[in-house]
Amino acid sequence: MKQKDAVEKGFFDLDDVFADIVNVFITEGKYIVKPEDLETVHPSSYFEDAEGNTRYQERDVSKIIKGKQMVNLALVGLEPMNYQDEDMPLRVYSYNGAGYYYQLKRRREAKKDNEPVPPVYPVITLVLNFSGKKWMKPDTLQKCFKDDTAGINQMAGDLQLYVVDVTDLSEETILKLQSDFRHVAAMYKGLEDPYAALVDTGNITHIEEFAKLMGVLMEDGNVERWILRIYNKGEGGTYMHEIYRNFRETLYNDGKEAGLSEGRAEGISKGEDNGIVTSLVNLMSTTGMDLDTAMDTLKVPADKREEYALRVKEQVKN
Repeated sequence: MKQKDAVEKGFFDLDDVFADIVNVFITEGKYIVKPEDLETVHPSSYFEDAEGNTRYQERDVSKIIKGKQMVNLALVGLEPMNYQDEDMPLRVYSYNGAGYYYQLKRRREAKKDNEPVPPVYPVITLVLNFSGKKWMKPDTLQKCFKDDTAGINQMAGDLQLYVVDVTDLSEETILKLQSDFRHVAAMYKGLEDPYAALVDTGNITHIEEFAKLMGVLMEDGNVERWILRIYNKGEGGTYMHEIYRNFRETLYNDGKEAGLSEGRAEGISKGEDNGIVTSLVNLMSTTGMDLDTAMDTLKVPADKREEYALRVKEQVKN
């Protein structure tokens, strides 16, 4: 989990990526926030765990947007989620509260030191939903309350989650993105639907961060190595995108539907291994991988490698 969090932080903490997400999903495509307008901060909040110990939680990615004369316009936090958490409104409420407490401390310090008191600015949290499905868990604080027999819930106020369902983004929205998040959105959309019409994503700026993130999102460490291999061959950008789509379609069509959905080993034991051979051949022809690397990528069992090697050579010959 810590490695996953570190990878996500490494990508979304990039100023150009962060500014791009703000411009498309918060300012609705006005492109008013520039990377140089951002300042990274880490406001913390405290809570008591089940054992009664006081602990603190800190956002992974949060930045202040600076305006003219360096006036703070807003504090924005990004929360990438690969699962849907029913307690997300509570978490966001806590994160936002930490952001306002961060401001309160600085206002108190300014008053104490007889310095100009900084104005209060909004705290905004954007949830990036990578679960593969439209957000179905509570999206407001009020929806987290199960009982209102006393009729007092409305006195607690409310909080609305701002959720970006990544796999539900339209091509029009993806094309508005100008950073490497455009690649992530387009390719992740393709992972969930291999037949989706994927957009022309252009070139990648932060290839290492991008490759690591895609590996985490796919929960497959081979993906990072595979993307870097293709990119280092000079086949980055759009061409890499097309290869990636081809690769995923191959797995879906020839592998997963042939028995891999129940596990590669189980599918093979049922005699459904023709898909593996076809996947290996297609992967080698589209990426330039050698046979051993292709087998590593598809996680072919050691006791099947010799058999598949012979079948691949036979299929290529024919």
